[in-house]
Amino acid sequence: MTHLEIKQWKMTYKECQIKNKLDSFTTAKEGTEFVVVFFEIENISNESQNFSIIWEEFYIDGVKTAQTLYGVSINNAFPLTTVPVEPGRKANGYFLFQTSPDWKELEIIYDESLTNENEENVMKFTLTKNAE
Repeated sequence: MTHLEIKQWKMTYKECQIKNKLDSFTTAKEGTEFVVVFFEIENISNESQNFSIIWEEFYIDGVKTAQTLYGVSINNAFPLTTVPVEPGRKANGYFLFQTSPDWKELEIIYDESLTNENEENVMKFTLTKNAE
């Protein structure tokens, strides 16, 4: 599935890029690589919304993982940490991770349910390396 929806958001997977360098100053540490996952988010509600880091969870091969913070636009996309979006509007964004090149599965979960019990407020994308 390339897109998922919850009450106020539609999230569409665009692509996954694996890089050793983000720019001329930012290089992956030895024995790691950058994984950049691009999405389009759309506010499908009638009110302004903030797509927020507080609702995001990430797992690489079943281990909870933090995003690598990089405050620069990549391919005209913004880091998906806190992104305000007006009703009916869209934003291009990315999640960034620095990890071992041996990773196999990346889970990206956006969960506004607070209790993880209300599946209608959860969007979950699972990417498999070499099968993105």
